[in-house]
Amino acid sequence: MSATVELRIARFDPERDDAPHDETYLVPVEPMDRVLDLLTRAKELFDGSITFRRSCAHGVCGSDALLINGRNRLACKLRVEQIGRRITVAPLPGLPVIKDLVVDMEAFFGKYRSVLPYLIAPEPTEPGERRQSPAERERYDDTTKCILCAACTSSCPSFWAEPEYGSSSNCSNCSKYHLCQYCCNNNRNNSHSSNHSVIVVDDDRKGKKH
Repeated sequence: MSATVELRIARFDPERDDAPHDETYLVPVEPMDRVLDLLTRAKELFDGSITFRRSCAHGVCGSDALLINGRNRLACKLRVEQIGRRITVAPLPGLPVIKDLVVDMEAFFGKYRSVLPYLIAPEPTEPGERRQSPAERERYDDTTKCILCAACTSSCPSFWAEPEYGSSSNCSNCSKYHLCQYCCNNNRNNSHSSNHSVIVVDDDRKGKKH
């Protein structure tokens, strides 16, 4: 690894620092390295106290969303060759910083839970499988791709303008209940249906925004 990248990381330790500050590291880089690889290598080689979240490292868990070169992105999906040899990394904006690149996601998930974004089965539960055709599934396929990383939410103008705004993920996940054939049919036949989450969002618009 003869090549290096200038990696500037926003650092903040509430036990030692009065305010966030940047620290820069010259990190060895390999041809197919991602930003997540650079963070891991910097932690291993230079400072074991560098703190960030990671889990699956394949763009599924959503734990490593960061502000990278001024844009919210997943560190595990962004290769160094895509952004150059000078890279800045900071925590997601608008969320409380716990330490370094780790933010407090409790408010984000609290608002997500508040709209009940899941299937509420009728009572009594119908026997058998809940079948749907490939065409029915395709109708709401895009709404299933949200990984709850908060990258889009913290870059949304509504998030900054309205403190009570829930999140972009709320809208995405609740919209599936308008598009899923099973949920729509269920809603016609049962008032306590899976579509209840959409009703919650609609009712809350009269007061606070989701």
